[in-house]
Amino acid sequence: MHPLIFHDVMSLFCRRWTFSRRRIMSMMSRMPLRDDTMNYFWYDARQRRYAMQDSDGLSYFTWDTNGMNLLLERDATGTVTADYSHGYTPISGIGSLVSAKKLEGGHTYYQYPVTDHRRTVVAVLDDNGTQKEDLAYDA
Repeated sequence: MHPLIFHDVMSLFCRRWTFSRRRIMSMMSRMPLRDDTMNYFWYDARQRRYAMQDSDGLSYFTWDTNGMNLLLERDATGTVTADYSHGYTPISGIGSLVSAKKLEGGHTYYQYPVTDHRRTVVAVLDDNGTQKEDLAYDA
């Protein structure tokens, strides 16, 4: 049996679902950016993003078995571009990111999230402990 493909086009956003035997097999989503370029996102049946295409190119994502922790990012050639380390958390997959090892242009660098009492990321530090990003939430 061939999968049924369903398109849902609403304004500038577009979603495409692929069904087989009454199950969602995958979903592709398209989203415009401010400069009129498009980002494309692909999801599996569990709604985990497994690929993304943006101005930097195509990226693939590897998740753990429960689908809550992102483990790896790969580029279109299969080269690992990011490796994520997770630690213990009372609620699996929420606030467990310990570090991110990023590889860009042949250089490797690390990012370390700083969280508040709710495990919300409020800052990002580099290898030297220098604050690289400061995040504030108002909602």
